Amino acid sequence: MTLHKQLIVLVTLFFVAGCGVGLNEEGAPNSAGQSLKNSEVRSAMIKLKSTLRDNPENRNARRLLGELYLQQGDGGGAQKELLRVQQLCGHGA
Repeated sequence: MTLHKQLIVLVTLFFVAGCGVGLNEEGAPNSAGQSLKNSEVRSAMIKLKSTLRDNPENRNARRLLGELYLQQGDGGGAQKELLRVQQLCGHGA
């Protein structure tokens, strides 16, 4: 990931954090969280994508998916999801 993309993702994370979206908030996908506790990243990503298919405005699922993309080295995917969270919070571009 280029330095430019890293900066964009970090700035977006900063704004998303200000949105009040957290991993432990009510409404966060529990089954995805359980998969992460068991180090089953692929399973968590599938569950989060399924959640977003049913509820595209779920900020918790989008933030967690964006963070997982970032951990997996997918800066483009992370940027897309985190920018969407930012838009849903009203900080959007």
